[in-house]
Amino acid sequence: MKSSFMQGVVRLGLTLRLVLAGVFCFTRLGELEAQQKSPRPGYQILRQNEDWSVISESSLSDKSDFFDPMKYVALNESGSVWASFGGHYRVRNETWNNFGFSNTEGRDDNFTNTRLFMHADIHLGKCVRVFTEGKTALATDRDLPGGRRGLDIDSADLLNAFVDLSAHFGDGGKVTFRAGRQELIFGKQRLVSPLPWGNSFRTFEGFSGEVKISNWKVTGFWTHPVKVKKYAFNRRDTSTEFYGGYASGKVPGVKAGWDVYWLGLDRAKAAFGPVTGREKRHTVGSRINDKIPASDFDYDAEAA
Repeated sequence: MKSSFMQGVVRLGLTLRLVLAGVFCFTRLGELEAQQKSPRPGYQILRQNEDWSVISESSLSDKSDFFDPMKYVALNESGSVWASFGGHYRVRNETWNNFGFSNTEGRDDNFTNTRLFMHADIHLGKCVRVFTEGKTALATDRDLPGGRRGLDIDSADLLNAFVDLSAHFGDGGKVTFRAGRQELIFGKQRLVSPLPWGNSFRTFEGFSGEVKISNWKVTGFWTHPVKVKKYAFNRRDTSTEFYGGYASGKVPGVKAGWDVYWLGLDRAKAAFGPVTGREKRHTVGSRINDKIPASDFDYDAEAA
């Protein structure tokens, strides 16, 4: 199947979701039922996945966190327009001996990585959201092979900068269309990850659409990876397209979690040893996970 055709299918699907989001926003917003109160969210790897609107709910008894005043800031009298702010700072020291299992000269080193992320999350009613997150990732001298890499340094840049259009439907259903620079994370991060173990993180530019209904979440996306330029503003890699669909939910009749996915990668310039050319890769896979009954263990199995 040609990549251009697959790209067209994905774009069509995302366009339909955008149209549906607009229709729901203007025709069904008045029919929304009061949603169940949510517990306080925990801090997550992807900060945009945190919903701090619960801070405004009178039913939330635990409001003693030091950072609560900045997690929900009402911008109008009704509180329908609000903002949330946050960030994190991390310092990590690395010491290496015999890097790459080699005892040759230059394979021992000690260096420090630091990073500062700050974000602003603005909600304009129930349908529109703007999320931005800036970053600065730095490292002292790294004398190991490769020097200071893009994984270590990204002096000042945007990690996220996107707009969400959302709509609710039925009994707790939700559809969201997202456009802009965004992080992607699926499953156990074996194939798609923001690389939180790195210092500068990984991000993409493009479009994604998400539908939540019952116990299932289905995501479709079409993006370009963003190439890190250590001392300049990052740009998307227009020679590479990353797209696909990922669904996760519960297996009917049991409590096990079940993921199914298809991922497409099209690189115009790929190198495999001395050979270079265009790479078109399609990955189809599934994952199942659950807690083992009457034990403190769980299992996770994935095949692709």
